[in-house]
Amino acid sequence: MKLKVIFNIMLLSIIISCKDKIDNKSIGNKSEIKKEYSKIDVEGHTFFKITETDSGKILFKPCGANFEKYIMFGDSIFHHLGQEHFMFKITSKEILENQINYKLIYKYNLEVPDTADSLIKIIPLDKNQKYWKINNDIFIDSIFSNTIPIHKELPCDESCYDCPVIDNFKSNKKITGTWKVNCENGNGSIQIEEGSAFLEIMFNQIYIDMIEIKSDNSQKEITYKLKEKPEDLGSFATKMDWNSFVNDKPIATIKPINDKTIYFYWYGFYNSRTKKREFTECEFQQEINEKNGSNIVLVKCKSDE
Repeated sequence: MKLKVIFNIMLLSIIISCKDKIDNKSIGNKSEIKKEYSKIDVEGHTFFKITETDSGKILFKPCGANFEKYIMFGDSIFHHLGQEHFMFKITSKEILENQINYKLIYKYNLEVPDTADSLIKIIPLDKNQKYWKINNDIFIDSIFSNTIPIHKELPCDESCYDCPVIDNFKSNKKITGTWKVNCENGNGSIQIEEGSAFLEIMFNQIYIDMIEIKSDNSQKEITYKLKEKPEDLGSFATKMDWNSFVNDKPIATIKPINDKTIYFYWYGFYNSRTKKREFTECEFQQEINEKNGSNIVLVKCKSDE
């Protein structure tokens, strides 16, 4: 009888021990999952909407319109619907185990959108974070956009502004020159050359050289990265972590509107040490905000022709 009691006690101890190990392993897995998803950071990323076809995923460009896309900034989100676009301010950000939730308001009138953009839910769909679900649609991170085919809507109407042939503006000399918000009294400026640009991002403090990292002729835009640590720095700029800012992450994009005006998008410096964006507001944004503008539109002040 005593042997039976001892055996039962030993068996119960073994069961409890195994259960504890299973529970601890399960907790550990959940912890690892949470830890893995805590690394999700979409700041500075651009996402293009994809179209599912019988032959697979594609990027579809309608005639006379651009791809639908989201550009994620530190404190705001830009949503281009193809022909119209909106800038939203982030009012709250919630990071869950496999999802990021953003609550948004319009950036310049601070009203809550009456569309799905009032609450954006972003979910990675694969371990490489190539495909993402944004609300109910599937998007691809722009860094993987060259891995799927682009289909253009053809034939186009004669009135279509960019079809059927899209100009290679990269080699267009009309893009070179000096651009400002206001040519007469604007402080910030960008001097564009073929393959590079010189940008004043903080008046009398920070001037940087940028080099092109990606040119998308179908999007008619050029994206730049920081070339090197600036040699001439003001007192404020000397305190910044420049060695960590020199990497392959994009910091700015230009998109021509016509020969005399361009859109300018500033993402901020990507700190490779902290994995965060820093200095996400430049001189242009200061000047635009004073004018209550919804986009950074620059005008050409000096031609190299």
